[in-house]
Amino acid sequence: MDTTHSVIEKHLTHPANKKESIETKPMNERLITDEDLKNGITGEQLKESMHKYIDSLFENESHIQ
Repeated sequence: MDTTHSVIEKHLTHPANKKESIETKPMNERLITDEDLKNGITGEQLKESMHKYIDSLFENESHIQ
């Protein structure tokens, strides 16, 4: 019969529960590149975009009724 400790130990050592360390990732997966920054948007731009999208949903709904 498994004890609580052995059950927890099995859970913690299971491969699916291990997080990959940043040291083991390839360099190109560790960093945010200039290309990422160039193609990215700011949080404020995302917020504005979402507000416009939500507003358009309500505008379309009012035309349906």
